[in-house]
Amino acid sequence: MKSSGDLQKSVDNWIDDIVNKARKRGEADAATEAKKKASKTINVNITKVSGKWNMDRLDGFVLVLQGPSGRYSRHANPD
Repeated sequence: MKSSGDLQKSVDNWIDDIVNKARKRGEADAATEAKKKASKTINVNITKVSGKWNMDRLDGFVLVLQGPSGRYSRHANPD
């Protein structure tokens, strides 16, 4: 097998396959870790022009509105 090159073909086939799978797995793991480290906070600017704004349906969310005229924080309780 060695003299005919079949052994080297088998090694190349199997090793390349294992190396490619390991490389893809490493890339996938790195992407997962990057997502874990990504910021979980977003900033949104809202300008209320007029009228009442009902915020009763914020179940499970913490809403913080902050601007030049003050800060409002609402910790919603799911009922």
